[in-house]
Amino acid sequence: MLNSMNILRIFRFTFLFLAVFVGNTSAQTEESSTEILKSKVQTGDYLAIEKAGDSNDFTLIPYLKQLASNVKARSNSNSSAFQAHIALAKLGDKEAIREILAEVDAVDNPDTQDNAMKKLASVGNNEAFQKFHQLLDDSSARENPQCKIDIENFKKNHPEGGNCSLCCDVIFFPRNTTAMFFLKKMVDNPPTMKGVAGTERAITIWKEWFAKNKPWIQ
Repeated sequence: MLNSMNILRIFRFTFLFLAVFVGNTSAQTEESSTEILKSKVQTGDYLAIEKAGDSNDFTLIPYLKQLASNVKARSNSNSSAFQAHIALAKLGDKEAIREILAEVDAVDNPDTQDNAMKKLASVGNNEAFQKFHQLLDDSSARENPQCKIDIENFKKNHPEGGNCSLCCDVIFFPRNTTAMFFLKKMVDNPPTMKGVAGTERAITIWKEWFAKNKPWIQ
């Protein structure tokens, strides 16, 4: 017959065995999951890349860098390179953050600027809030560079004159307006703009919000 001491020993052995088994299984499952994610990232899987940015797995950085190395593609918000750029910044890659901030200030390229601001909003770190806070003071008008090209081509093809209805069909708002659009998406409880008339008043309200939430811009 088993006495109480033997039963206790059996219980302890069984418990230790199960703990080791479960631990090993869990580690293997985690390792397998990481390898699957890495494999999907390498193929440019958009959702996998998005997940990589939230994974805190720094071993994915080389694969993300390879995807984001296509400078032209990463300006396209529907591309894997675009999402990889965001994922790198989320993982704290300083080079990616510098590149995105530089794109926000791209000279004479409002489309690149807007896509970069979209990236910053997705990253949502202190650098993003600092940049958007800075942009609240930028009310400069932005011209669509394609607009002049379209008008010139229209004039060449229509020497008789007339108006080009398809010219300048994309309008770019000043960067402070675009910044406020993204800030509203980034903040859990954004300041209410109900009944607020005018951009200047909206800017003031956002500056007041930043004054109350200084850690975001420090």
